[in-house]
Amino acid sequence: MDFLYTLIQQLGILEVPLLLCSVVVCVVGLERLFVLSGHSLPRLLRVKKLNGKVPSGSTLHGKTLHEKGQALIQQYAAAQEEKRSSIASFWLFQQKKRLSSGLRLLHLVALIAPLLGLLGTVLGLVQAFDNISQQSGPVEVSILAEGLGVAMSTTAVGLLIAVPAVVLSHLYSLWIDTLMDRLELAMNKAHLSVDVPVDISSVEWSPL
Repeated sequence: MDFLYTLIQQLGILEVPLLLCSVVVCVVGLERLFVLSGHSLPRLLRVKKLNGKVPSGSTLHGKTLHEKGQALIQQYAAAQEEKRSSIASFWLFQQKKRLSSGLRLLHLVALIAPLLGLLGTVLGLVQAFDNISQQSGPVEVSILAEGLGVAMSTTAVGLLIAVPAVVLSHLYSLWIDTLMDRLELAMNKAHLSVDVPVDISSVEWSPL
């Protein structure tokens, strides 16, 4: 903790923007983890019970995205196949956009944080050379310490913020893609069950 406190003290004028970037990463990362877990865990707990079928009384306000998607297909079962497919595609687009909310902000922070660190490096070196220029006698290490401290600290903090932001954004993107693939598969099965009045829950669906 003492090391982190000392590191933050050496950030200079970039302390506020770098700390703001770290807060954004923490808040968005935790919020997306909560949201995505909320869509994944209920499905894992109920998938054996549902077995790909729409429970009776299911509505668009169901507890899982799978129930909502399957209920949407059932709601427009009487519509033409082309119209039903268009509605399903638009709904899937909306769900993916909602699940991906905040990921662009993580990408932005991942780009900005290293640049702020680089800016701090330049400002620290400028400060160090300015301190040297004001000395008429021998240059002491303590004269360089302040400027070099700012230069190295801002670079380190910028990378410490950018690396988790990049990792989280990519992991959440993979998580969302997996959720959407499974959701699309469930809706396709429900779509086929409407067009072909047979029980397809026992059919094995293997990825290509």
